[in-house]
Amino acid sequence: MEKREKKNIRSPINFRAFLLVASAIVGAIFCAYIFMLSKAAGIAIGTSYLALLLALTVIKSVAFKKNSYPLNKLLAFVIATVLSVSAFSTAAVYSSFRVSALEKSGEHYIVGRLCDVDVRNGNYTLVLENLSFDGKDVKGKIKVSVVDTGRNRASFLDIGDRLSFRSKVNGVPLVSAMRVDGNSFRTGVIYTCSIGSDSFEFKPGAPNGIEKFLIGLKRILVDNMGARYGNIAYSMITGDKYGLSYVVSDTFSAAGLGHVLAVSGLHVGFLILLIELALFRANKIVRFSVTTALLVAYAILADFSPSVIRAVIMATVAGASVFVGGRRDILSSLTCAFSLILAVRPIYLFEAGFIFSFGAIFGIAMFGNTISRAMTNRVNRKISESVGTAVSVHAGILPAQTYFFGSIRPLSILVNIVVLPYFGIAFVVMLLCLPFAAIPGLGGAVGWCKYLLMPIDYIAQGVAAVPIGISSHPSCAVFLCYPIMFCMSDYFMLPKSKLPLVLYSLVLCVILCIV
Repeated sequence: MEKREKKNIRSPINFRAFLLVASAIVGAIFCAYIFMLSKAAGIAIGTSYLALLLALTVIKSVAFKKNSYPLNKLLAFVIATVLSVSAFSTAAVYSSFRVSALEKSGEHYIVGRLCDVDVRNGNYTLVLENLSFDGKDVKGKIKVSVVDTGRNRASFLDIGDRLSFRSKVNGVPLVSAMRVDGNSFRTGVIYTCSIGSDSFEFKPGAPNGIEKFLIGLKRILVDNMGARYGNIAYSMITGDKYGLSYVVSDTFSAAGLGHVLAVSGLHVGFLILLIELALFRANKIVRFSVTTALLVAYAILADFSPSVIRAVIMATVAGASVFVGGRRDILSSLTCAFSLILAVRPIYLFEAGFIFSFGAIFGIAMFGNTISRAMTNRVNRKISESVGTAVSVHAGILPAQTYFFGSIRPLSILVNIVVLPYFGIAFVVMLLCLPFAAIPGLGGAVGWCKYLLMPIDYIAQGVAAVPIGISSHPSCAVFLCYPIMFCMSDYFMLPKSKLPLVLYSLVLCVILCIV
């Protein structure tokens, strides 16, 4: 009994192996951030940090050999060290590459393959890959703004065409005003330029298999649902917003419903539900294998969106836990996905979509069940779960929302409580109708789904028109709210110390935000 009490004193936090790993990787990435600002300081701090992790791992290994340290915690230190080395080195190499990319700014003869077309601002903005500058291959993509000179030949271009032109190229800096451009890392667009609509040459090309599928999918949706709702549906399914006008995307964002237009864990969850319903008679191995394969295929179609990768890893970990006899723990699978993604793609830590995706699930893990249990005795269980999910999701994304967008719309919480269950039904129905719409003459099978999307569209327009919001411009210290949330949750196991610790952390967070 005394040993148990002493152990609880030494371990006040409910230990999760990947929570330690995730914390170590975040530390390594911030060392890499210092490297981006100052190469010499970054190398010094980064190597010291990694050496410290290695020393702790060696110490724990010695303790394990003496039977005084558990194997699972030793493995956590080993994994934390390995993945932290991967995250720091990958981020440092990429940072050096982006510095060299800036040196390519200037006038070049550019050849590239068209992979995306953005028409949201009313003009054509082309995204090219497989680049060469002056005959030399160049990594990354370039965004080309086409200036209409009265004969806009850009409207005749197709995905896969190869373009050639001469223009002044501007490199996109990775760090600007102390902030890391996570979006350029995610999209791969690290150059920009501008050309006239009659100043380029092109050779017809062919889209690859995935591009052909996506082009056909978009054509089915737009032809049968109209341009507005067809593009909304296409964005909901693939996360590609290039076909949407800025008015539509800004309206959904202002209403707090921007997440329904970007492929996220919400969409993957509905897809998993659909697969589980279709395979409810199959055994566990078949269900797990088919579900994993279909989720990987969906991740490919969504261009490996961070939120989709997160959801796929979490679903795979949860499914695999059934075979090893473990219980499903949302925080463990969340931090596992967080660690694995950042070990390979560390710059994602500075990307808004990545933070929003993990913040939302983190909020659910911290407060979802607590809020739901508090309401169960007063309202219906389904309603309490819906309210608990919506409130906890917004708690999880609030720090990121204030940092990246500088605004808070309290009304969006109520809107999501109503819209999310309805959106789930509309999304699943739309997916069920799509295979029939691919059959010639049966396009109407998906055409009527636009009436399912209309209520969401009208609600977004109505909420966006309500002038209720709070503007703020906090520093990155606002992300200290996440460890505060952890201390407030059921995962923190010192109830008597919880309140003073949370209050102290809140005061510290406010002071740092002000500074």
